[in-house]
Amino acid sequence: MIKFNQIDAVAGIVVLYEPTREVLRNIQSYVEQVKQLFIVDNSENADCLLVEKIKKINNAEYIGLNENIGIAAALNIGAKRAIEGGYEYLLTMDQDSYASPHMVLKLLDVFSHHSMVGISAAFPVNKLCTKLPTDDKIHKIDVVITSGNLINLKAYSKVGSFLNKLFIDYVDFEFCFRLRSKGYNIFINNAAILSHSVGELKKWRLFGITYYSTNHPPIRLYYRTRNRFYVRNLYYKEFTSFFMHDLWTFTKEIIKIILVESDKLEKLKMIIGGYKDYQNNIFGKTIYG
Repeated sequence: MIKFNQIDAVAGIVVLYEPTREVLRNIQSYVEQVKQLFIVDNSENADCLLVEKIKKINNAEYIGLNENIGIAAALNIGAKRAIEGGYEYLLTMDQDSYASPHMVLKLLDVFSHHSMVGISAAFPVNKLCTKLPTDDKIHKIDVVITSGNLINLKAYSKVGSFLNKLFIDYVDFEFCFRLRSKGYNIFINNAAILSHSVGELKKWRLFGITYYSTNHPPIRLYYRTRNRFYVRNLYYKEFTSFFMHDLWTFTKEIIKIILVESDKLEKLKMIIGGYKDYQNNIFGKTIYG
């Protein structure tokens, strides 16, 4: 078992974008679980009162950018600071995520029991997945979301940084596939629990069956579509089964938009725009919004 003083090897990063006051509560759930926390703010118009409170958090460094440079570039800022500070691991968190007690220690435990660990991830609980795992075992997994990850910074240095060109969405999946293609493994520790939000969930029923839709805004569907096909093109041959399932997931998302979501035409327009930009090799922050 990892000892408490090995937390000294862990830095953390949380990326903000126009957060609510709830972010203070979320940050407090894990700031004492790392040696230093980098708070990178992508907000164009930051809440000054909230920023002042954030700056008073112990063990934390606030980095205000005054522009949205994307999740990938923001994560790379944190990773660079962590490497320069001599840290071995980087905890990555979303602004709407809440860590369970001793989550980081449990993530560190994975590195004690397995070799070639690229990422040790927490088990995410949200409105789509409310059940806690039935065991506290460590499992190998294909990909993980950004939040609740403990990244091996030696692996990060070897495989390269997050892809800035993706801006947002599929940044985490691409990095996971890159790690795996270089021989690293991704693990999830069921004993480490992360409370996480997923979009604006909408509940609906069809033929007596309950379904959920994440109801992402149109601009997110642009990025998800563009980057989904880009990452698919990069790694399809090596991870075929994942991308076959992902194509079915994409199809279901479109069906849900047509059947139950609002702004149908705008969302479908953004999906088409994202696919066209993928085909035309147009990346980075879109001009659409």
